[in-house]
Amino acid sequence: MWMPCCFAFEYLPLTRAVSWLAIVLIALFFVTSADSGAYVVDAIASRGDPQSPIWQRLFWAAVLGVTAVVLLLAGGLKALQAMTLVAAMPVAAIMGVLCIGLWRGMKADVTHARQDLSPATNFWTGQHWRKRLELIVHQPSASDVKSFLQKTVLPAMRDVAAELQRQGVQVQVHDDSASTEGAEAGTVRLVIPAPQLRDFVYGVRPLARKLPGFMLTEVTDEAANQRRHVVEPVTFFADGRAGYDIQYLRHEELIADILRNYERYLSVSADQRAVLLNRAPGHTES
Repeated sequence: MWMPCCFAFEYLPLTRAVSWLAIVLIALFFVTSADSGAYVVDAIASRGDPQSPIWQRLFWAAVLGVTAVVLLLAGGLKALQAMTLVAAMPVAAIMGVLCIGLWRGMKADVTHARQDLSPATNFWTGQHWRKRLELIVHQPSASDVKSFLQKTVLPAMRDVAAELQRQGVQVQVHDDSASTEGAEAGTVRLVIPAPQLRDFVYGVRPLARKLPGFMLTEVTDEAANQRRHVVEPVTFFADGRAGYDIQYLRHEELIADILRNYERYLSVSADQRAVLLNRAPGHTES
């Protein structure tokens, strides 16, 4: 069994041992490749379900092995190579379609993040700068953020919702700031449903981050010095964009920020380049 491999290693010491080692390595290579192929086929057959049954994976591994054995017995290595090339043709076509889909997705992602779709709104004019400086120096706690959500964010959302409803737009305001359970615990959000499109969501949630050691509060505020984390009200959106801290915004500035994001949502929704990201989950083009 080892003789065919000896010719490659006949000038090396321990020819028999090296030949057997080469056979073992080749076997491991084929077994690993077959295992990967069976895993991919099973993932495609189960639509990416990570909890597919074990017997299904074994079935595809057995099918691949039996196919290879039948081709080797029927026509030898040439038949196996020919079958591999024939089977690769439709896969190459599918890969071409996937490349087109990837290109469209990348274009949609770039379009979705373009700054020209976000109207520049500098809604802070420098008024109430002492209050803003106080907020900068005094890092908020969880109770401060909860009070901010109840006294500033929710009234701003409700004012926007009331005006939109007056103009015939369906809008909902959800208050989960007092809740401690569930995925939306501690959040408030304004939702404008859109048929066949991703809903517009302007939400705010409290997020904790570690307090840096160089913060001024560690020198001027003994109470803050005892805390290791600072809590900030951070926005979140339905399209997965990164949020930002809004603790410095006042009532009118929050309304301006909501309208700025809603205007951006309408601009992006009307842009065909970003249609892949605008479509509601589970909705397909007719």
